[in-house]
Amino acid sequence: MSLLALPSSVQPKLNERHVLGMAEMGYRGLSEQWLLRRAGDLHWRLIARAMGQREAVFTCTAGQPLYAAFCATSLYFFRPELPQLGGELTLTASLYRIGHGRLASLQQIGVDGQEIGRIVLISAFVGRSEPGSNRSIVRRMPKVMAIPPEAPFPVQRIAQRAALLARRAQDEKFDLRGTGASKKSCRAHQSISMPPAFYISQASVPSRTVACSRQVKPTRE
Repeated sequence: MSLLALPSSVQPKLNERHVLGMAEMGYRGLSEQWLLRRAGDLHWRLIARAMGQREAVFTCTAGQPLYAAFCATSLYFFRPELPQLGGELTLTASLYRIGHGRLASLQQIGVDGQEIGRIVLISAFVGRSEPGSNRSIVRRMPKVMAIPPEAPFPVQRIAQRAALLARRAQDEKFDLRGTGASKKSCRAHQSISMPPAFYISQASVPSRTVACSRQVKPTRE
């Protein structure tokens, strides 16, 4: 694997514009599913640009396909009422690094020139140790790994809290299997207060952070 360190003066950025129509809207305003799909695609293309690629297609040194698997997502709206049919939505994304193996994009959501919210996406590269099997997911590094600027504190904080949520989910999974880790572990969980902006829910809410419920195995090949 080669490391591509980007100069501190170089901040990988991309933006895209969309006219809001029926496909982009939901019954309560802007469609969150559509927005996250667009943000995910922008995240991938931003990584590809930072690596000097024209297409968001990644491979490891052995030539096998890699994917930028999302470890955490955070979506925050502070003007959710502004998106309307016929309006112009813009996504402006910047790329950062978290640690040695994860990349994060901070995306500003704008409607008709006004910022209405932000998205943070955090990903790690993964591949399959067995072709076609999602049960064989392992972490792998691409042939060339971009090293963008270090993520600002708010983005790093989201990564830390998402990791905490994932560990909680993993602990609860083991508790349900009857390993006996239990009540003490649950009490420890309850003693950690989480701000109201963080949720694990499929309901439409003004803001939330979601951690992957399935941990990516740290195995490297």
